[in-house]
Amino acid sequence: MDQTGAFIKAGPQSWQILQQRGGTADIVLEGSWQADSDTAGRVHARVVREDTGESVLPWTQAEHFGGNLWKAVLRGVPAGGLYRVETCVSTGGGALDWPTRGDMIHHLAVGDLYVIAGQSNSAGYGKDPVYD
Repeated sequence: MDQTGAFIKAGPQSWQILQQRGGTADIVLEGSWQADSDTAGRVHARVVREDTGESVLPWTQAEHFGGNLWKAVLRGVPAGGLYRVETCVSTGGGALDWPTRGDMIHHLAVGDLYVIAGQSNSAGYGKDPVYD
């Protein structure tokens, strides 16, 4: 039996910082899917907080193309993180209670990335704790 689930072929990589625009970013995912039955499946994707699993963007249905291909655009991911992108394939018509899980992308963040380069002045010594 072949693997089942949603497979991400294009999109951000784990540990990637997505550039924000106006405090949010969009995530574009593309891939293929395989279900373990002959029933037509639907791919969904969502964004959750990495540390708590709290939903940031709810399950969003992907656009489907021939040959089990799909594309999803997750719009308005807020600045911050770390986030995890999850995918699934549902073969029923109801709620996504027991979907077949698919690929995930871990440790994503949305914001600005700064590089501090130098010698002793960029050593990182500070007087106060900071949550990054």
